[in-house]
Amino acid sequence: MFKLEDTICAPSTSVSKNSAINIIRISGEKTLEILSKILKPPPPYIERRMYLGKIYEPDTKKLIDKIQWVYYKKPKSYTGEDMVEIFTHGGVIIPEIILRILIKLGARLAEPGEFTMRAVLNGKMDLLQAQAINQIVKSENLKALEISLKRLEGVLRKKFENLFEDIKEVSAEIEVNLNYPEEDLPPFQKENILKKIEQIEKKIKKYLEESENSKRIFEGLKISICGAPNVGKSTLFNKLIKKERAIVSEIPGTTRDYISENISIKGINSIIYDTAGLRLKTPSKIEKIGIKKTEKIIEESDIIIWIFDSQKKPLERELKKIKKLMKEKNFIFVINKMDKKIKWNKNILKDLGDEVFEISALKGIGLENLVKEIEKRFEEESGSAEISLTLYEESKLKEILYEIEKSKETLKEGREEITGLHLKNALSNLNTLLGKDIDNEILQKIFSDFCVGK
Repeated sequence: MFKLEDTICAPSTSVSKNSAINIIRISGEKTLEILSKILKPPPPYIERRMYLGKIYEPDTKKLIDKIQWVYYKKPKSYTGEDMVEIFTHGGVIIPEIILRILIKLGARLAEPGEFTMRAVLNGKMDLLQAQAINQIVKSENLKALEISLKRLEGVLRKKFENLFEDIKEVSAEIEVNLNYPEEDLPPFQKENILKKIEQIEKKIKKYLEESENSKRIFEGLKISICGAPNVGKSTLFNKLIKKERAIVSEIPGTTRDYISENISIKGINSIIYDTAGLRLKTPSKIEKIGIKKTEKIIEESDIIIWIFDSQKKPLERELKKIKKLMKEKNFIFVINKMDKKIKWNKNILKDLGDEVFEISALKGIGLENLVKEIEKRFEEESGSAEISLTLYEESKLKEILYEIEKSKETLKEGREEITGLHLKNALSNLNTLLGKDIDNEILQKIFSDFCVGK
């Protein structure tokens, strides 16, 4: 259990031997008292001004480092408490010594997320904005960062507040009908209320769908290049990642295991795989293992680029396998080696769709259109998203959706009293999402996902 009256300290930057600068935060009532024993010049300090000075070991008065620091007076600090950020030289020894001294003088090491949790409890930010801070730190691409910044600016809060008002309005109409039936009020318009509940339901489902899309944006998509042996998968792979990563050979089965690379498509990090050739029958045990791994990658891939060889007619078994997979997967079909005259009739691919890209990965022919198609499919798969939800928020929103669905069901059955109860439950859950009526135990669980210095 956090003791909020404690003065806390922690490194805010990753401590490593390669770091140039380390930042250590200390926050709480005893901040200046503790620092007065080890900093020169000692307090008082003008708030938000950078100081240059030295830090000493309190007992031996031995110099530890020449440092800079900034004092933030409460409530105008990140945590809402008296807070100092100390900038030391890099490496691992100096921050370790300083933290040990701070703890010896009365501070304690902060728990994960405790600085941000104090900011929430002191009214510096709401719970939804605090989660945005965590998402910003963890964002690995520009789109994920954009979504996190929108959340920090209050986009998600506004949506939840509007949702709260919508449910409250419907709840009020039902309560008035139940509690004041004899008053001279407009007649109870059940159909109208049902429509309002359905609109609320639709809105919540949209938020959940957007959150699913944002997961893909945060995690990135998986793209695999597949096909029979020696169709040019590795050549295309090297062209798409713009370097010679995969070994290219005329010998069928050169790629026995998959290789992967991170690439950025439309600002989103993704993984692209060059897979082993899918020979439907092979006597080689090693090749069989490679094929098994390829099948697993296909299963996990969001987009599959399937390559045919212009010099070799696709087997009927291969086409059957593709048709089966097409029910679940997003395919892009490619005929490679089109710098040579094709040796089979393209009509055999007519069941695979209207568009088959003709390229020569070796000569770089047709790659521009193929890349545009990959980007187009990528956008379709990742979808659009303005919000992202944590697992906790997602589970709460699903609980709200359940209550709304039950309220609709009971209203249709004419059980308005039960409808009112479900709407109240939905409002209560929304209050929790907005950071109201939330107990410390849940707060600590939420912030346990943060890094220590946050």
